[in-house]
Amino acid sequence: MIPPGGSGRIVTRIRTAGIQGRRTKTVEVETNDPRHRRLRLSVSFLAQAPVEVYPQPSINLYGTAGAEIEMNLLFHRPDGQPLELQEITPSRTGLVVEAEKVTEVGGDPPGQRARAVVGDWRVKIRLADSSEARSEVGTLRVVTNHPERPEMSLPIRIRVTPAIQAQPARLNIRVQAGDPPLLRGITLRNTRRKPFRATSIDVTGNLAGLSASVTTDRPRPVQRLEIRIDTSALRPGIYAGRLVVHTNQATLPRILVPVRIEVVAARDGRPPASTGKN
Repeated sequence: MIPPGGSGRIVTRIRTAGIQGRRTKTVEVETNDPRHRRLRLSVSFLAQAPVEVYPQPSINLYGTAGAEIEMNLLFHRPDGQPLELQEITPSRTGLVVEAEKVTEVGGDPPGQRARAVVGDWRVKIRLADSSEARSEVGTLRVVTNHPERPEMSLPIRIRVTPAIQAQPARLNIRVQAGDPPLLRGITLRNTRRKPFRATSIDVTGNLAGLSASVTTDRPRPVQRLEIRIDTSALRPGIYAGRLVVHTNQATLPRILVPVRIEVVAARDGRPPASTGKN
């Protein structure tokens, strides 16, 4: 309780673990003053880690298959003492790490530090092979000469998406036995918007009665497929397999689309009705 004309003090504690650089936080204060029921206070502070990493203390390697995927980091010691990176080891295979000490000011990664200073370290992390889609997490272990931060563990996130994606990525269809032929469509899309061709389609597995064809007649960033399912000769049960779509892309010559068809018995006294869904 603050008496009229009096003053009070608000103590704000901010957890700075994992935070570096200048930040602004807000604090909301509720009062019984009818004219100022709620006050919003801004708190600005500068958090300095023993060893700062820019643009962020984590590695995100995101991209499409076949592209060059890399990230550049800048390591800085804010106390002005010499910084040494004695060991840099990624926990995931297939990563190439290149480190060099800054001897002159030059271009650096975008972030909250606009420029490097002599004595900082530039570190590049890249995927040695991005031809296959993958999704992984790991850590980058960095050993330094800082007495307060002799070892750092930076999280690594890797996500390589196929250059060509199928929509939908799989077909799940439920029909009644004796239904008329059912048509479904699949779209193949180049995520980098480059023209390509779907050249042919193979059907594998237990998918009798299913046929597929390419309906796009020339190279485009989008190719369309037509799937025809004839259930007239199929007995009730589960049928599963895959569509193998061949393309003219060296980095992704085949695209696999899983297919599952559930055929249920027709109900007596009711006409067959398709309930297939993509």
